[in-house]
Amino acid sequence: MKYIFFIDLMDNHKVVKQDSIETDIEKHSTVISNLLAFDHNLLNETDISQRNIHSLSRTVQTLEQRWILLKELIMKQKFE
Repeated sequence: MKYIFFIDLMDNHKVVKQDSIETDIEKHSTVISNLLAFDHNLLNETDISQRNIHSLSRTVQTLEQRWILLKELIMKQKFE
């Protein structure tokens, strides 16, 4: 009986932690979206040096990839 109670507590903790992470991602989604939109706008500016455009482009790609992977990881953990 104690073992089942412990498992229930662990499962409950996992759900609460998962919900907390999802809420945190939802809070940051707007900020990340705005940041990426700003970065894409900067890439279209004509008075930025080619070197800065290349650096910014790589940074935007990395940020987008990491954000997508983070959301996928959270969704995967949710269904485990």
